Amino acid sequence: MRSAVKIEVVGSMDSGGGACLLVRDGHSKPIVIDCGASPGSGNGHVAERILRATVVSRPEFLALTHFHYDHWGAIPKVFGEMDMQGIPYPTIVSSDMSFALLRQHIPGWDCCDFPVRHMRETKQLELVINKHSMPGSAGVLFRGSRTVFYTGDCYGIDLSENFPKIDFLVVDSTGAMREEPRADNEAEIRDNIMSLISETLRGNRFSRIYVALLSTKIERAAFLQKEVKRLTCL
Repeated sequence: MRSAVKIEVVGSMDSGGGACLLVRDGHSKPIVIDCGASPGSGNGHVAERILRATVVSRPEFLALTHFHYDHWGAIPKVFGEMDMQGIPYPTIVSSDMSFALLRQHIPGWDCCDFPVRHMRETKQLELVINKHSMPGSAGVLFRGSRTVFYTGDCYGIDLSENFPKIDFLVVDSTGAMREEPRADNEAEIRDNIMSLISETLRGNRFSRIYVALLSTKIERAAFLQKEVKRLTCL
């Protein structure tokens, strides 16, 4: 019997408040997906929760979907706290572009001997390119006792023919920027995301689908939630 995979939403449920997911699979070390922070001062409790949960979990890997502050902004404090407590740093799993931007923007990370490992994939984690205004953006596929796919902040993904069956799909339907996508292509964006959801259900009709409401496009998220309910109740 396969063990259960637990997915904890550690970050904020408000757009821009700080994205962070904690994935636990049996007795293996947890994996953190995104480790964001709000650029404002009104979400200090969220930043503290992300910091505490990430440090306490001692993850082996930290996957980064893209280089927007609400997805990476807590990393400096997390690594600083780990350094103070003597906790080994997790390996960053991201695109080359995202990791290069991290090293460019976090003080001290541009040193050639800085002890942070970077990988583009692992045995359990695979990056899947998504549609986003930020170069190097990707969704995260987790292969454990269950297969989990987090789309990342995006407005569409083109899946390959050999994409695995998904047990749990987490959809972040944000349109990348507050002014993007435009009103005249909203229908196309909804179709793009619904294609991903429909393809997931065709591959595994028992797949669980969660549409995150941490979106600048609440109307879109509400529409997607309604459509998921309709499809899964057929």
